[in-house]
Amino acid sequence: MDDLVAQARAGNVKALEELCLTYWKPVYMFLYYRVQNREEAEELTQEVFLRTLKSMGGILNPQAFQGYLYTVARHLLADRWRLATRAPQELPEMEVAAAGGEDPEEAVMVAERRGEIREALDSLLPQHQEVIRLRLMEGYSVKQTAALMSRSEGAVRSLQYRAVSAFREVLLARGLLSGRGDA
Repeated sequence: MDDLVAQARAGNVKALEELCLTYWKPVYMFLYYRVQNREEAEELTQEVFLRTLKSMGGILNPQAFQGYLYTVARHLLADRWRLATRAPQELPEMEVAAAGGEDPEEAVMVAERRGEIREALDSLLPQHQEVIRLRLMEGYSVKQTAALMSRSEGAVRSLQYRAVSAFREVLLARGLLSGRGDA
């Protein structure tokens, strides 16, 4: 991958295409999880790659390319959220029920529960949110997560432990877990 980054910095179009193909989906999923809207996530992903491509000459360490993409994505999200004071759009109750083919009341309850869990996760420190998302939701290994977060593997393990503990406490405090047996 380091070679591709170096070639892309030199202006090799094939290398740029390969980098985009390799990292498009992970960056899109990162953004989609945050905005919960397909079109907005696609637009943001495109903007991440445009900004990254414009600043390719500034990427001094090719090994940090993927982390650089996520940093650009986080900054872009922060800019968007600062400008827009609205919350992510939720589907109306009937659309939730129709989309899942479930009992409408059950579908609404499931959607509300997901929203409560998302709010609980959003209340955590940003690095706790990120390690939970990468390790537990997207299934990255400790090594991959360490590279994405620009941390050591030991630091990721420690951070994950603290993040899960904090998340558990928030869920307990909000009544979303009933006690020690729910883990």
